[in-house]
Amino acid sequence: MEQNTKFLLLAIFTFGLLGGGNVLAGDWLNKKEVTDLLSGNTVRGFYMKQGQSLAVMQKVGIKIKFHADGGAEQTTDRADSSKGLYTEKGKWFVNQKGKLCMTWEVENKKKCGRIKRASDGGYELVRNQQTFVYEEIIPGT
Repeated sequence: MEQNTKFLLLAIFTFGLLGGGNVLAGDWLNKKEVTDLLSGNTVRGFYMKQGQSLAVMQKVGIKIKFHADGGAEQTTDRADSSKGLYTEKGKWFVNQKGKLCMTWEVENKKKCGRIKRASDGGYELVRNQQTFVYEEIIPGT
């Protein structure tokens, strides 16, 4: 019995040492994990936005194509505006701290956030006080 306990403790220690804990829900992804997850793929998800009434939150659908060359295309369902569905181009990269940074042509302002695995198997991009839910990662752009 003592031999099994030692083996189990060694396995747990090795798992943590090798970074196995990075795939658990709630842990922030590192630079390599974010790059591998997004590069050349398309993300489908949403974020919540304050409605015209302060008491109402609106769900805004997003689809982002993360091109391997650092280019990006974002299609947003802006049901709250006259624009409706619209697409804008931008750029993306992952900094040394593992933050996903994006700049869109409309704002031309770099915005960065951290990505973590959600408990439902998806991912969340957390930037300042806002969370973007990445429900699905689709291979290819």
